Amino acid sequence: MVPSPPPGAVRVVGPVALPAEVAPSRPVFAAGELVADTYRITRLLGEGGMGQVYEAQDLSLGRTVALKVACTPEGAPALGAEARAIACIRHPALVTLHCVVTHGETECLVMERIYGASLEAHLAARRADGRPVALDEVLAIGSGIASGLSALHRAGLAHRDLKPGNVMLAPGGRVVLMDLGIGLPECALARGDGAAAAGTPAYMAPESILGAVQPGALHLTDLYGLGVILFELCAGEPPFAAATLAGLLDAQLHAPPRRLAELCPDVPAALDALVDALLAKDPSARPASIEEVAVRLCALRRQPRTEVAPRSAPSRLGVLVVAEEPAMRKLLGALARSHGAGCDVRSVSSGAAALELAEGFPPRLVLLDPRVTDMNAIELCSCLRGQAGRIPATLVVLRLGLGSADQHVLVELGAHLVSFGRELARDLAPLLRARASDGPVSVGRRRSGVAPSSNRAGG
Repeated sequence: MVPSPPPGAVRVVGPVALPAEVAPSRPVFAAGELVADTYRITRLLGEGGMGQVYEAQDLSLGRTVALKVACTPEGAPALGAEARAIACIRHPALVTLHCVVTHGETECLVMERIYGASLEAHLAARRADGRPVALDEVLAIGSGIASGLSALHRAGLAHRDLKPGNVMLAPGGRVVLMDLGIGLPECALARGDGAAAAGTPAYMAPESILGAVQPGALHLTDLYGLGVILFELCAGEPPFAAATLAGLLDAQLHAPPRRLAELCPDVPAALDALVDALLAKDPSARPASIEEVAVRLCALRRQPRTEVAPRSAPSRLGVLVVAEEPAMRKLLGALARSHGAGCDVRSVSSGAAALELAEGFPPRLVLLDPRVTDMNAIELCSCLRGQAGRIPATLVVLRLGLGSADQHVLVELGAHLVSFGRELARDLAPLLRARASDGPVSVGRRRSGVAPSSNRAGG
């Protein structure tokens, strides 16, 4: 059992020690900077309390990669720990580490560039418009997380910071675990290392909060985090909530979790039982391994059940036009209306606006001018493809400003590339007709002049 904490026993390190209002760090690299004579920085993708991730072009191999660097003194050890954690593991649910390079005194991890959206952003979008995550999607995401954890646990490692912000939903249904900076080998506990609490409060197991993880049981803390994520996917909120950090930690330690079935009566009894077992305060009461969890999720995916009737198809063809220039939006909208009778055309000027609109207005066809500045075409198409379970849209991208490498990636994502000129109206017509009738599409992608590539972007 997990003991009650003595006064002052809760020691939270890593991501938890950094309040949400901490100001962003000064960028380590600038756009256009050449790192280690090989990697041309494109832009900053994101940052956390201790590290920053940049998109860069690998000039030696002609691919897109992600560069991760520490932006605080505390971040350097975490960066090294992450490199060691993933260097010897190859698995679709884990990021591939290409190499480690040094630029001046700055050490950088050169990693696979993952396109898609975080599970955190996906859940936030669902909460914003009040739509639940479908059961099939819950089980698919849970199975993907379990697969990645299985690879880590077989290598003797635990993630220790499993949360929606560290899970990426990539094209093709791929689920990827991110940020292994506070990952820890099981053997470290036997040596007496890593006893301090680490993680993000809402997803931390009670024994992690207390720094009381027993040798050989570190992997069970990840099972608890998966339980919280599954609960949140189904219920739209985590099992514990409090106004203060102290209140949240107290609830994690002492309050029984709410039963999922009470909040979601349609959830299968087997899933309710699995989540309740994963959230057990006593680690020995949880499933013994992530493989056991994976088997139970697999059985749930195969279990016959009564499906909720799908929404009726919209009476008009929904077309989403994404272009920064007003004249281009007007032109593409006019072309859509002229070749698709009764089209419902919506126009936006940025990638962020497109994703927001697509959540409430699932389009069947997207027309994209790739020159939008807030999000490149690959990232936007990847995010839209990440919603493919609900939004099976045909993606049509103008070739404006696209290099051959970007065109390869877009074709892999299933986009149809069309030229801007006299051919545009001709190529759009069959695409619009096919979507209006939900028939097969045979124009654009295979006429793009770009052969599909077997390599994943950045990989």
